[in-house]
Amino acid sequence: MWRKAMRVIPRLSKEEWDVLDVISKWLISTRAAVFVMTEIAAGIGGILAYRNESFYWPYFLTAMIGLVFAHASNNLFNDYIDYKRGLDKDNYYRAQYGPQPLEHGLMSQKQFMGYIGVSLLVASTGITTLVLLATGLFFLLFYTWPLYLSAHAFQYNKRFGSLFLLGLIIDVILVKTGVY
Repeated sequence: MWRKAMRVIPRLSKEEWDVLDVISKWLISTRAAVFVMTEIAAGIGGILAYRNESFYWPYFLTAMIGLVFAHASNNLFNDYIDYKRGLDKDNYYRAQYGPQPLEHGLMSQKQFMGYIGVSLLVASTGITTLVLLATGLFFLLFYTWPLYLSAHAFQYNKRFGSLFLLGLIIDVILVKTGVY
């Protein structure tokens, strides 16, 4: 299931979900199939750091892992907020194209928060990434929660997607070059 979850967002019944291992559940819950955009952004950051003659494999791998787990945390946190606000009901697109573990009753809120906590812990590979992660979480809250700017307004917004990609690239460059 790991390979499948990294290629597509599979639809699963509760019975199919219950027999999965914890890694498969995490990959599906975080929508790992979309991490390719994070990996591309990290790769672009690596190329730019290489061009700047400051590429260092350990920093690259640390940044890549941190960004993937930050992306995972973002997806989980976004799903939690949408669930709490009641957005993932009925015909909401997120609940249609793949399992939303909370909305579909696949896991409890406590289990889901555990996934968020572990993902955040792994994403926090250092003080710089922690600050960048906190900034990203702030903006996630800004467009999804208490200010009530509807997430629907941003879901297909190319400018938001471009800013997300640019932010990832800048994060990688900062981490890889050691410039804070």
